[in-house]
Amino acid sequence: MSQKFEHNGGTFNGYLASPATPNGKGILFFHAWWGLNDFIRQTCDALAGEGYLVLAPDYYNGKVGTTIEEAEALTETVDWDNADNLIATSAAYLAAQLPGESPKMGAIGISLGGVFTVNAAIAYSQWIKAAVIYYGLGEGNFGKSKAAFLGHLAEHDQFDDAETYQAFEKQIKDAKLETTFYTYPNTEHWFIETDRPEYRPEAAQLAWERTLDFLEAKLK
Repeated sequence: MSQKFEHNGGTFNGYLASPATPNGKGILFFHAWWGLNDFIRQTCDALAGEGYLVLAPDYYNGKVGTTIEEAEALTETVDWDNADNLIATSAAYLAAQLPGESPKMGAIGISLGGVFTVNAAIAYSQWIKAAVIYYGLGEGNFGKSKAAFLGHLAEHDQFDDAETYQAFEKQIKDAKLETTFYTYPNTEHWFIETDRPEYRPEAAQLAWERTLDFLEAKLK
C-alpha cells in the first residue's frame, strides 16, 4: 500500500524506501501503467540497498492493475492537468529529505513512468542529474534539462517501434545532453518486470547493472 506524504501544503501518495547506509543521493521512481505494485516496491527497496533514498509517487492513489485492460482503465483516471503538481511536490519532498542545499537526485521511469521522468528531468534540473527510462517515451524542451539520459529499450516493443525511439533519442542528443540508449535482443515491452510473462532475467540483470553504474557515475 502507498502512504500519504505532505510538503509545503501539497499532498501525494507514494512509497518511500530508506537506505540503511545512506549515500546522500535520492531517486524519484515513476511506476508503469500497472500502478505502484510489488515489483515497483521491491525495485525501490533494491535501490535503497545501494544507498539511495527512493520515492515512488503513486498516481493511481493505491489502485493496481494486473491485466492490460485494468491498466488501460487506470491510465484514464490520471489527472494529467495535476500531474505537474504531483511531480513538483514529490521532487521537493525528496530534495528536502537529502543533505545539503543542492542535493543530487536521479529519476527512473518504467513505460508510462517515462513521461513523468522526462517532465521531472526538465522541470527540476537543479536536482535531477540522471534520468533512466525503461521502454518509455516523453517529450518537452530538453534544452532546459541538465540530466544525462540512459534508455533501456526492447527489440520487439509492442507499443513503440525502433524509429520512434530513435527520434526520441535524437531529441535528447540535439539538446546536447549525454545520451546512452541500449536495445536488448529478443525482448518485449515489460522485459525487466519479474511479474510479467515478458520478463527476461538476463536482459533485466544487465539493464539493472548498467543503471547502477550510470547512477553512481552521474550522481557523484
